[in-house]
Amino acid sequence: MYLYKVLIASMKAFKKIATLFLTLTVLLSSMSFTLNRHLCMGEIEKVSLFNAAEKCNMHTKACHGEEDENSKEDCCEEEKLVLQGQDELIKAPVFQQAQPEMVAVLYLIVSFLSFHNGLVETVPHQHYAPPLIPQDIPVLIQSFLI
Repeated sequence: MYLYKVLIASMKAFKKIATLFLTLTVLLSSMSFTLNRHLCMGEIEKVSLFNAAEKCNMHTKACHGEEDENSKEDCCEEEKLVLQGQDELIKAPVFQQAQPEMVAVLYLIVSFLSFHNGLVETVPHQHYAPPLIPQDIPVLIQSFLI
């Protein structure tokens, strides 16, 4: 009985975990994410998930030092990675028309299993030996009114 209760409790916990996992899978597959990165001299400085990444201090100063002050090249760059989610979720049909061949096969399997289960008949008390009683208890507890 204890093992049965433990098994039922573990199945309920498994169902909850599976439900949560499948819910998160559907949610994350239908969402879109944007990852913004700010690179300075080829190295990642700032990362942001939904908003634009903040610019670094080098963005306002000259990147190349004093010898290249006239250079207008910017050593910082912005990268935007977009992870597109699924736009439309399509609901699968719950019930489709049954094919006659599949119904016939299913009928044969069910009838075969139910027919063969009734043929083997076992008597549960066939090999049972009654307990050995050292004294005849009904004779010991008899009382006679005289």
